[in-house]
Amino acid sequence: MCSNIFRNSGDRPLCDVIICNLMQMYFDTKSFFFPPKQVFQAAMRWIMHDVTQRRRYVFEILSHVRLPLLSVCRLERAINDCGDGSLKVALRSVHKDLVTKKGSLVPLYVHPRLCAKKDIFVIGGSKRELVSAWTRSSECTYESVERFDTFRREWCRVSPMGIGRILPGVATLNGRIFVVGGEQESQILANGECYDPREDSWSKVASMVVPRCEFGLCALYGNLYAIGGWVGEDIGGSIEKYDPAQNEWRLEGDLPEPRFSMGVVSYDGEWMVLKKAGDSGTSVNEYKYSNRRI
Repeated sequence: MCSNIFRNSGDRPLCDVIICNLMQMYFDTKSFFFPPKQVFQAAMRWIMHDVTQRRRYVFEILSHVRLPLLSVCRLERAINDCGDGSLKVALRSVHKDLVTKKGSLVPLYVHPRLCAKKDIFVIGGSKRELVSAWTRSSECTYESVERFDTFRREWCRVSPMGIGRILPGVATLNGRIFVVGGEQESQILANGECYDPREDSWSKVASMVVPRCEFGLCALYGNLYAIGGWVGEDIGGSIEKYDPAQNEWRLEGDLPEPRFSMGVVSYDGEWMVLKKAGDSGTSVNEYKYSNRRI
């Protein structure tokens, strides 16, 4: 499709058409359409369709192709296959700029597309201040949320949670961030909420069966799993499963032994637990992988 557009634009105004097509179809940073290889091939085919008239636009056309992501071998192949002397010289100049990372004929670096960039969120937490040596320290629990834009490399405040909480479970599912459980003013929580980055808004979700904090939370096969954690004054080993379609939690079983403050991640159809601490309260330097397929 991309190639056909360039091929069929021979009778229309030069350069404007191809740049318009590239801008609309390929350089839309909100979505992904064509890989650099395909766009480069289409651009070269457009130039070669009437190389005598179109070679003058080679730098302008290629400046809109994400050449730093293109294989150098592919560019070298295009140079070897080119039968026009002037165009070959121009392509060699582009090749030199890309290899040496010097020059201004074409962009030498590219930014990630908006759809590919990732944001970092810092959610909740607390700050403890020592008032004096004779009084207990005061603790402030945050409901605020900050986002780091990896594209612009900037921090900004986004909508806060409904309540402040520390040591909650946090996981992403279906493009939303779920924050459940945790602790607030020495009370272990079961409730939760989820954040929609597109709407910059929070909404409540069903409460877990068991209130818990310092537990593992991960997404797997469209569901959330809450694993272990502090449950009251004890270390828990129970596992809960959240169904977002039903907005419902239910108990799914138990760990081989209770765990808290551990890392949990889903991988290859299973969830895995980074073993942190057990009943003895001591840390151990080993990994515990779940062999149980959920």
